[in-house]
Amino acid sequence: MRPSFDNGEKWCVLAGLWGLYFCFGLGFTGIPPLVQPIQASLELSPTQVGHILGSWQFVYMFCAIPCAYFMVRKEPLFALTVAAILVLISLVLRVFAQDYRTLLLTVALLGAAGPIISIGCPYLVGQMFDQRFFGFAMGAYVTAPALANMLTFSLSEPVLLPAFSGNWRPVLLFWAGFAGLFVLFWLIIPKHVAKNRDELSSDAISIKGDRCFVATVCLVGILIFFVDHGYKSWLPEVVRHAGYSTAGVAALSTVSIGMWLLALLLVPMMIVDTRSYNQVVFLLSGLLIAGSVGIATLQIGPAFVMACLAVGFSIGPLMTIGLMPIVGRKGMTGAAKIFVMALFFTAAEIGGTLGPVFFGSTFDAHGNFDMAFWAFVVAAFLIPMLLIRPGKKLGQTQKAEESNA
Repeated sequence: MRPSFDNGEKWCVLAGLWGLYFCFGLGFTGIPPLVQPIQASLELSPTQVGHILGSWQFVYMFCAIPCAYFMVRKEPLFALTVAAILVLISLVLRVFAQDYRTLLLTVALLGAAGPIISIGCPYLVGQMFDQRFFGFAMGAYVTAPALANMLTFSLSEPVLLPAFSGNWRPVLLFWAGFAGLFVLFWLIIPKHVAKNRDELSSDAISIKGDRCFVATVCLVGILIFFVDHGYKSWLPEVVRHAGYSTAGVAALSTVSIGMWLLALLLVPMMIVDTRSYNQVVFLLSGLLIAGSVGIATLQIGPAFVMACLAVGFSIGPLMTIGLMPIVGRKGMTGAAKIFVMALFFTAAEIGGTLGPVFFGSTFDAHGNFDMAFWAFVVAAFLIPMLLIRPGKKLGQTQKAEESNA
């Protein structure tokens, strides 16, 4: 049974979902701009930093399926409330980390909440919005971590760190307090909207007829998250290694993530059928290839800046595009969608774990990040080839909607 939200409720819930994703974004973007002071304070190697940045994705992989069961048994709003509290705990505890192990554990805790947010947000969007606003809503809530990236990159190192006398702990505490405001807003929402318990526990979960589809989107998820998490986690260090000052690192990192934000607002709305879906995927892959080659072969200068902007723009909408055929598919029960998304994100976080670790290991071995960006080129060639079949599912979804109208 499809849950019912009135017009005001669904936009209120969308705002709350945006806030939750913003908190989640602070969870995995709060540390990258502070890698240097944290690394010096806790005496961490680049490989250990890579392990820390990738730890929550590793935990995420093992929690996705149990979290899907939890969401099926409980209404999504309640499950998301639990996730919001876990994210806030992770943000607060990392402030008190004393060494590699304690920082690793506090960051890894984020992975226990991640699946609920990653699955619950698109699921609720798919339940609340019709085709007219579906593309906009799918892109809109994912802008939250992009904005979190922009704020942490532009404020943490150049503004907040000097304000706190070079101490990284108050900077993390500041972001934890900021996240607490959004968590408080979310805690109010379930009290003012309908329970919307859509009896997920009675839905069929079988995906026997969709095995090829599920396997394909899972493989795409691995590639997308390898690129996405690797780039976002190490972007400040990539820019710094190219020869930019601290101010330049903050500015270029922020603008690159700003392109990611712009793409999220524009690109999903451009997808109206299978043809436009494939065109968008090939366009983004081309930009990713061009930008990755540029970063791997160029140093400080206008061309390097353009390469960073191209990569930022191309990466932004990829996760949303990979999810759209799952979330909007007709004939699939709510529980089945939740479990397909759980499988998608479980597989994807393999790439999400490997991305940051591969960047750190590459720098340890070669003293640069070139190998990582050549790996991006390979991924960018594979993504559009694999997404052709899921794109056909998107076309079937929209035809079904037109016939039901």
